[in-house]
Amino acid sequence: MDIAGTEVSGCWSEVESRESSTWRELGGTRLVLLSVVDNLSGKTVCHRTDNMNVENILKKGSPGPKLQYMLRPLLSTLSVGSTIFV
Repeated sequence: MDIAGTEVSGCWSEVESRESSTWRELGGTRLVLLSVVDNLSGKTVCHRTDNMNVENILKKGSPGPKLQYMLRPLLSTLSVGSTIFV
């Protein structure tokens, strides 16, 4: 992510580290975006990853309730600020 002067880091708990790579990638995306949401209002966010599952989930949603539950608050928050997510 490139927002001048912004750095985001963290680690998963032992329980979270056992989740799927898709869960961790989507969770990381969610945490990063929510941590800088005030800077995103009215902007276009372009997310790139080598995890095609996450790319598809961000575009279409997830058939799995666990991943969809994680995604819903993120998309709701971004839509309130008229943020476009591509």
